Amino acid sequence: MTLSRRDTSFLKGFAILLIALHNFCHWLPMAVVENEYTFQLDRIWKYVGYLEAGRPHVVLNFLSHFGHYGVPLFLFLSGYGLVKKYEQMGAPTPSTGRFLWNHLTKLWKLMVPAVALFILTEWCFRGGFHRDGYWVALMLGYVTNLVPGANLILGPWWFFSLIVQFYLLYRLVLHRFRSPWLLWGLVGASLLFQAWLYMGDIHFSFAHKDIYALDYVRYNALGHLLSFALGIAWARKPLNAPPLPMMLAGWVLTIASAFNVWLWFFSPLFAVMALLPLAQLVREGRVRRFLEWMGPISAAVFAFHPIVRHYLILPAGRAVRMGEPTLVYGEIVLYLLIVVLLAWGYTRLTVILFSHKNK
Repeated sequence: MTLSRRDTSFLKGFAILLIALHNFCHWLPMAVVENEYTFQLDRIWKYVGYLEAGRPHVVLNFLSHFGHYGVPLFLFLSGYGLVKKYEQMGAPTPSTGRFLWNHLTKLWKLMVPAVALFILTEWCFRGGFHRDGYWVALMLGYVTNLVPGANLILGPWWFFSLIVQFYLLYRLVLHRFRSPWLLWGLVGASLLFQAWLYMGDIHFSFAHKDIYALDYVRYNALGHLLSFALGIAWARKPLNAPPLPMMLAGWVLTIASAFNVWLWFFSPLFAVMALLPLAQLVREGRVRRFLEWMGPISAAVFAFHPIVRHYLILPAGRAVRMGEPTLVYGEIVLYLLIVVLLAWGYTRLTVILFSHKNK
């Protein structure tokens, strides 16, 4: 199963929609929290209890608990895209410094306007920007995740530091040494290390804070290597798995991994198995066209959606407490509409500005 440009755009659109909905839903008062960085069995049993009791917002809780699996899909596509561009499409591989600079500037074109917009809106709506500038500087330097107990300013922005780590890993190691033994050896070592941290319940102290080591690792590349490596391996040697059985097996295993910590360590693989076949199974139609359209603006959606969430989550939470489902879903629709329009407008603006600059 190889992926065309249309397929990768479709999957990026699907992944960012999943992530944006998850990042909103898991802040709602009734939310069943995800097992993304740590594993707590009681969380999935809370969701099961909601199902058995016929509680409202079952779908929103599903997105809250499982929606973060859009991140492994994004990382898979990142690894896949790097191999396609620099190993198979004949694009010249720049020096390590130029490679890193190219990718950092692409991210800064997203992060700097997003941070500026957040500061502006805080001044307009909250009477000032009350965040530590030190952490803003670390975030724009893409090293925030390396600091235990970091202030992430707006939570989802942790991903930018993570993807920079993967760019470095790819250019310095995985692009130069293309042995599958090395690739999967690194993945195996990372999984064993995480399992050891979990079994030992390892904690350490940093700046007078107690840090759970597994939580710290899973904010960094070592904790997400499986899905990124899978994208690299798939681009180099795609598997011809039947899409429907692969998707069904992926969903079963993803759900099962919510109940077992040892399966949970492999859940990014299962999530990719569950979501990747959609590119083959949904070939036409309005949903396909919409998600393909979302793909090219997905990075901008990721940069801006935490800002919009920051201001709409409070009224949505009040609507949940008031038992007003129409208002809850109305806030979610409004949130998605503003995010998509903002991302589309910014993407169009950058295309116009940089096309004029290059003339």
